[in-house]
Amino acid sequence: STAKFTKRQREQLADLILHVCEQLIVDHERDDLKVLYNKYSGMDFDEMLEKSNMEGINLARNIMEAGLGVKFDDSVIDASDVEASMFRMFEHTAAAYEQKAAKKVRKKKTAKQLAKEAQQQEEADKRSKSIQSVYRQLVAALHPDRELDPVERERKTELMRKVNVAYDQKDLLQLLELQLTLERVEQTIVGNIAEERLVHYNGILKDQSDRLKSELEAIEFKIKMDINMPPFLPLRPDDLAEIAKLIPSMFDFSNISSKSIPLYLLYNTFKSSRS
Repeated sequence: STAKFTKRQREQLADLILHVCEQLIVDHERDDLKVLYNKYSGMDFDEMLEKSNMEGINLARNIMEAGLGVKFDDSVIDASDVEASMFRMFEHTAAAYEQKAAKKVRKKKTAKQLAKEAQQQEEADKRSKSIQSVYRQLVAALHPDRELDPVERERKTELMRKVNVAYDQKDLLQLLELQLTLERVEQTIVGNIAEERLVHYNGILKDQSDRLKSELEAIEFKIKMDINMPPFLPLRPDDLAEIAKLIPSMFDFSNISSKSIPLYLLYNTFKSSRS
């Protein structure tokens, strides 16, 4: 006698056939199995695939529109090609953001903003001219190629090198120091420097001072981290000198490299010695 499958077994076999058919059709392009899929599913495979694709695309579309604040035209959607649809949506989003950024740049500035920008530009130009003025004075004073004395020519050549380096780095402090070296700054000349020029000098030097302070703070912070020192404590030269003195008494350097010493031990030992 022929064995009969129960209703539950037939449903399970149909599900298995559909699963295998779908994998072979999608992954291996077995379009000949669509007929078998259609028979056991009760619907057309292509229609099912298009519906499934549209559900996935619409889900991504809704998420992107809600999260990114963009709207997609139906022309970017193609249910037969999910990958291309997603790519076009991302392209559309990028273009929308570029347009928004360009519009923001083109936005007309207020009179107050324009005045502030003009003032900042004018201040920057004046500071640049102040540095140029000192540089030109030094160049005019040096001219090593015109110096007949070989020793003096060599000295001026070296000074000229320092002048060029300082000018390239916009280092007004170094340029002023070189002026003093050349004895180009006399008390009478200092007294005749225009007040406005002094203001620009002070502004440039303050900027340089702020940068140097930031660099110093970064160096101190790194040292404190290396020796396990709390960052809020002041780092004094005397403390570093005493920590350095502890190194020979703490370690035998005959067998190990100083690079292998855990630096935090130095500060901990120093802290104990001070307590």
